[in-house]
Amino acid sequence: MISPGWKTDLDILVMSGSSVTDFGDHLVVKTPQNPNYHWGNCILVTDPSSASDAEKWIQRNCEVFPNQAWLAIGLPQMPTDSEGWISQGISL
Repeated sequence: MISPGWKTDLDILVMSGSSVTDFGDHLVVKTPQNPNYHWGNCILVTDPSSASDAEKWIQRNCEVFPNQAWLAIGLPQMPTDSEGWISQGISL
């Protein structure tokens, strides 16, 4: 489930040409006309139980955006265990 704020942001992105694909536990947002727009080219995790799985989401980001020089991963809540994110040098 996504928050009302993210829902609004996604609706605006789609109206401006972005695509949003639902993979069940996450959404992939792509904005081909603006490949450097971080939050227009991102992953939004929708499964709160997997928010702590940094390795999974970092790997998925690399699969979806292999040439991206940044991580843009939105989480549905603060992870119950943030060590996986911290060990990758990511601040939450």
